[in-house]
Parts: sequence; structure tokens; C-alpha cells
Amino acid sequence: MDCTVIDAYLYLFLEKSQIPVERMDAVVASSMFHRGPVETKGKIPWTQQEKMAVQQFMTSFVAMRKVPGKNECIMCIEKSSPALQRRTWKDVKYFVHNEILKIKKTLKH
Repeated sequence: MDCTVIDAYLYLFLEKSQIPVERMDAVVASSMFHRGPVETKGKIPWTQQEKMAVQQFMTSFVAMRKVPGKNECIMCIEKSSPALQRRTWKDVKYFVHNEILKIKKTLKH
């Protein structure tokens, strides 16, 4: 399909969607520079050393069934220097969250 035909279809679509005329050019321009699919990182299995480091610093959160915040996770990573260097604070947070869910699941049955 020719670029002008695509632009015509896009303008027709935008007119029906009631987007203000001032914004139409911005929408058309942004659609022409679509970047494609976003790459996600794959799963990295937790080593025993990483698990022990998180459990050592986050036992109080697991005991209280409370998910730690960003600052607590960053402190955990900093305190366990080499063990958690390849993990982000969100990785630590989700690990603790999953540990809490495991405990709740075992208590439920």
C-alpha cells in the first residue's frame, strides 16, 4: 500500500474518532514512527545464595505478611552486596510477595 493511501485511511479513522484537528498531525506522525514490539527480559532463576540473602533481611516483612516498599528493597540489595547485585528492587519485592503468597496458601489448606 502506498504511504498516501495509508495516510488517507488514518485521517479518515481519526475524523470518525473525533480527535481534534490540531492533534491529528501529531497522531499521524507518531504512527509513522512505530518502534515495534518491546523486548522483555527472560526469567532468571533465583540462586540459593540470593534466596538466603533476601530471607535474611526480609523475615520481618514475611512474618507480618507485608510487602516491602522500594526503599526497603534497595537497602536489602545494598546490605547483601555481592549476592543481589543482578537483581532490581522490584525483583526483591516480587520475591517477598510470592513468599507471602506461598505461606498464605499453605495456611489455607
